[in-house]
Amino acid sequence: MRAAVEPDPDETFVSPALAAIERERYVAYSILARNLHWLAAALVLLYAVLHRGDRVPLYLLAGVMVLYTLALHWSRLGAALTTARVSFEATLDLAWVTAVVLLTGGARSSLFFLYYMGLFTTLPSSGRWQTYAKAA
Repeated sequence: MRAAVEPDPDETFVSPALAAIERERYVAYSILARNLHWLAAALVLLYAVLHRGDRVPLYLLAGVMVLYTLALHWSRLGAALTTARVSFEATLDLAWVTAVVLLTGGARSSLFFLYYMGLFTTLPSSGRWQTYAKAA
């Protein structure tokens, strides 16, 4: 007969059902983030092709988006989905969008709407206070 394992009093108990819900929430986040990143990179490439000016920085930014999307959404990293990774990716997204907007005209940029990507991408994995902070 197997002896019952006593729970560690310092460890927060997480039921298997709650753990499964959290895993599914992060899977939904990962799929949404990956698809929005591909869309954002494609829009920046399209903007670079259709507008005059120095295109190289925009091509580089699109390449950076592709690379960090591949790195952060690599299938072997699936087990490493944590709140810290989500926050890191949101920070990268905001920095990337800021660079794109600054290179394409600042507040008058037609790509200014990409800031919504930073807001909506992390919503499936955000807690209540983070969602309210973003909305503010």
